[in-house]
Amino acid sequence: MKTPKEALDALNERDFVKDNCIEELAIFQLLVDKATPIKPEILKACFQQEEPYKLLYKKGRCNCGSTVWSAHNNFCPKCGQALDWEK
Repeated sequence: MKTPKEALDALNERDFVKDNCIEELAIFQLLVDKATPIKPEILKACFQQEEPYKLLYKKGRCNCGSTVWSAHNNFCPKCGQALDWEK
């Protein structure tokens, strides 16, 4: 099974001007972009107060400007962008 990116690349090879599918291709591109995780800007990392000082959550900002929390969201609740909280 192809990944969304591979499917989009395959569609880009077709002649969509002839098929009048340019708008649908643009929508598909937007969906692939939203499903591809980005790293949010980390604003704050909150750790457990006692040893072993485990990371509890991170507070970050999505590209759209929305504040997001790693403990609750693997996507932005405002714009739907997938988020990657790893280092």
